Amino acid sequence: MFLDTIEKDDTYRFENLNQVISEVAAKINIPEGVFIEKVFDSSLQRIRMQRQSVEGVIFTILNNALSCISGNGTIILKTERKSEEIIFYCVDTGLTSPNGDNGINEHSCRKIIDAHRGRIEFFNNPSRGNCVTINFTI
Repeated sequence: MFLDTIEKDDTYRFENLNQVISEVAAKINIPEGVFIEKVFDSSLQRIRMQRQSVEGVIFTILNNALSCISGNGTIILKTERKSEEIIFYCVDTGLTSPNGDNGINEHSCRKIIDAHRGRIEFFNNPSRGNCVTINFTI
């Protein structure tokens, strides 16, 4: 799992979240029939992050979304600013398991986002798909 291979890097830099998400998405093999829709707020300011750690979380979330889609489907990657937060949404049309498990290493992702003074939430609807939100305080 990608999160397990992240080197310890305590360097925080101001980064463009849209660019980070796009670069991670470009590294993932998207199967035929799956579409990635990017709905990015181009006016977002840069946020302070440990880039490699945040990339690991996004990589894990995207891979999980892909694993939940059987056949054709869509993954929506969206960013927006609300008040004093920048929010990243990853919404997929995949299915969760009957027990609601989304297959993601939730603990590791939460630990990384907590270190960024943010929060991560997981929403599962077995008949409609999954949504992961990450809120970064600015």
